[in-house]
Amino acid sequence: MKELTIKENRFLDWYFAHGQDQEQTELKINLADMIIGQMYEYGFGIISVKNLFDNCNQESIRVYFTCQYEMMTDEYDIELSDLNEDYTITLI
Repeated sequence: MKELTIKENRFLDWYFAHGQDQEQTELKINLADMIIGQMYEYGFGIISVKNLFDNCNQESIRVYFTCQYEMMTDEYDIELSDLNEDYTITLI
């Protein structure tokens, strides 16, 4: 099994900057709604990079965002689900 890692800043680049404009807009609106909901319920809102990572569709992360493939952008401009091998991914 291949063990992959992704740095927080690379994950955030993928999370907020990749995908279609409409998807990115919906993502940001949903995130804002979640934080506002927390503010109403608890008096404050907070979200961590780890929380975003744990709750996202990790299989759709582009392979070249991982530490192991970050210099191989042309060949590995695919989603993790298309890697065709078993893997784990860890946020560092």
